[in-house]
Amino acid sequence: MNVIPATSEVSRYKVAKALLFEGLTMVHVVRGRKGVELPSVCNTPVVHLNFSYRFGLSDFEVDESGIRASLSFGGVPHWCDLPWDAVVGISSTVTDQFFIWIDCFSSTELETMLPPDMLAAYASTRGEKVSIFDEIPELLAFAADDPSEVESTSSEEGDDSDDEDDEPNAYGPLRFV
Repeated sequence: MNVIPATSEVSRYKVAKALLFEGLTMVHVVRGRKGVELPSVCNTPVVHLNFSYRFGLSDFEVDESGIRASLSFGGVPHWCDLPWDAVVGISSTVTDQFFIWIDCFSSTELETMLPPDMLAAYASTRGEKVSIFDEIPELLAFAADDPSEVESTSSEEGDDSDDEDDEPNAYGPLRFV
């Protein structure tokens, strides 16, 4: 999995929409943050939830305020409301990417989570005014005001996959960089 550190400048909403367009997406949320609604069975500090347009959930919503749906836990549906401020990571095995918002964590927490090479790169820039976009230019697409600026590496030719992951009433295809 390719771990990509991001900051609050990178829209969680835009990342989630782009990854959901590609397929199954996991949202990593801090349970104790303000506004989070989860069932009591989700009792770990960080909860990992799968979302997909293919689930066909009638109450599935992704917008500027967060991601919401009734998800099934042990066959029982529970309402889940995840405001973006509580989301610390979004990952996709389809695109082999894991976006982690590093400004959500203390330095100590980062030291226990990041791989050694990424931790060294992060440590070398502490105290410097380095833009995340200088380090990872492909994140610029998620900071753009116009969602249509997000481009995809998905090949349109020879793609045998069906279009079941397409969001109903989508604003056109998102392309992921």
